[in-house]
Amino acid sequence: SEGTCGDDAFLASLFLLLGRKRMFDHAINLLEEILAVRARTFDVSCVPRFAQMVLGLSSRKLACFCRVLALVVFEPERSDPNQPLPAVELLETYARNGRVISAIDRNHGVLLAIPGLLDRLVRLLAVPVLSPATTNALTAAGGLLQFAGGGQPGGLPTPDVLDELEAALEHQQEEEVENLTAAAAAAVRGGGA
Repeated sequence: SEGTCGDDAFLASLFLLLGRKRMFDHAINLLEEILAVRARTFDVSCVPRFAQMVLGLSSRKLACFCRVLALVVFEPERSDPNQPLPAVELLETYARNGRVISAIDRNHGVLLAIPGLLDRLVRLLAVPVLSPATTNALTAAGGLLQFAGGGQPGGLPTPDVLDELEAALEHQQEEEVENLTAAAAAAVRGGGA
């Protein structure tokens, strides 16, 4: 029995909490734990305003959210090798009853219908992983922020401060892309003259 934690209404409410700044980190961790042990795939079409919630996630939060997405768009692996593969079962069901839409199929449809989501996910792949030196610098900055009243115990920036840092970095990256684009265009014009 999945109990209260496995209840679809409870999971839908956790998804809704992802849109709240102060609740995101707690809700995403709880969602990941519950979905990882759940016997059946959760249908995200049950979540009201799911697309708006996903579109409202910052890049950092979207990266964290990808762990949850993996749990709702892929078939769980079977621990018993003697059981037939889920794909075989699915084909047998299709042959007997016609096309049956699974929760995974619905989840694919919901995610593909969110405008710009695939572009954002691809851009996340280009984000460099922080080096130990950068991590140390952020930890030091977190200590300064805590001293100034903007951090949390342990010297790490709060999620709100991280979101502000992320927004500043994204803005800086956009400016760098614009500058590189302008430089490339100038080089092309200069090379053609």
